[in-house]
Amino acid sequence: MGVIPPPADITVGDTQIAFGDGSSNKLIGSDDFTFTKDAGSGPHVRIAGNRPFFEIRDDDGTDTYSADFQQSGASMYFHIQKIASGSTTRTEMLRAQPSSFVINDDGADVDFRLEGVSQANLIATNANDALVSIGGSSDAGAILTVNKSYADKNFIVYGDNANSFFNFDAANDTFSIRGAGDNTMLQLFSTGNGSTESPCIDLYSRNATDDADNLGKITWSARPSGSGSEVTKHFTEIRSEIVSNGPGGGDYDGKLIIGCITNNVMKDCIVLNGEENGGTVNITDASFPLLSRVNVNQYSASTTIDDRYCWGGFVNANMSDPSDRTLTLPAGLAGMNISIQTYGSVSAIIDANGSEKINGSASAWSVLDTQYSMASLYCYSDGYWSAAVGGNT
Repeated sequence: MGVIPPPADITVGDTQIAFGDGSSNKLIGSDDFTFTKDAGSGPHVRIAGNRPFFEIRDDDGTDTYSADFQQSGASMYFHIQKIASGSTTRTEMLRAQPSSFVINDDGADVDFRLEGVSQANLIATNANDALVSIGGSSDAGAILTVNKSYADKNFIVYGDNANSFFNFDAANDTFSIRGAGDNTMLQLFSTGNGSTESPCIDLYSRNATDDADNLGKITWSARPSGSGSEVTKHFTEIRSEIVSNGPGGGDYDGKLIIGCITNNVMKDCIVLNGEENGGTVNITDASFPLLSRVNVNQYSASTTIDDRYCWGGFVNANMSDPSDRTLTLPAGLAGMNISIQTYGSVSAIIDANGSEKINGSASAWSVLDTQYSMASLYCYSDGYWSAAVGGNT
């Protein structure tokens, strides 16, 4: 039980907290450590002086650990210290100033983690590997990892209003950019100066190996006027497919298809085929009276010319096989006009499809039996072709 000294041995002023003075055996107060009782705004404890220092120490074990707060000028520091076997490691954890708040200003190997209600790594950092993660652990080599816990959580960045933002939709695995006006919303900018250094876009399909497998698609869509909802409608598209098992012995070719809405149905309008598949351009919609030049490489005994590149089309028929080849015309529609020219040395026979007639006959018509010979065909009325063979060109 302590003994209270007589008043003559106490020197303490108003609000001062007194301490024992060994030299005078008195209790002496100081303005460096004061206490003001509650006067309506709460009690007030103050430590004042040159670089005041407050330390909490646990020295009950082999190692000694301490935490301290220190005010030095405009900066307040928070340190963690370990004293073990004569060595001391003191790490600055926080530094607060009127204009900044810094964690780990010394650049030590100190990690930071903010835990949520059900997420242990709501925000986490790895100082040694210079990594940051949100909603999960970090991926090595990635300076920022988001949602490594694989939860169904979206990631949204807003612009200057609620309708302008980046949106990563986790449930649908989509990424969208929204904005207003007709400004450029996405730009790939190359800073290279070389002749081959330019921006590239690669649509990559990981397991597309079979015939007609889809390699990717670009779609033009809009919300119809007056629909009153965000339901979108596709109007045009460009897509690519694989064409396999060609004449090259299982080689893979590519096919590029341009589609357009016709009577609310998406139809293939233009099809570009690779060389092994005939090297053709097919105009596949009668509503497009386009001029076209089409190369047909005859790998099979007969080929049907696609019915929609007969609108002002020109077909180069390369008959390289050592036997005759037949080109079959489509069902004729009034106004179709096509020219066929042979490039190979084998005969080309022109036939009509089904009940179609050429010059009044339903049987196979003309033989283009010399290289560079040409036939011109015109459909005057549905189902009836008029044809003439020209000389070598």
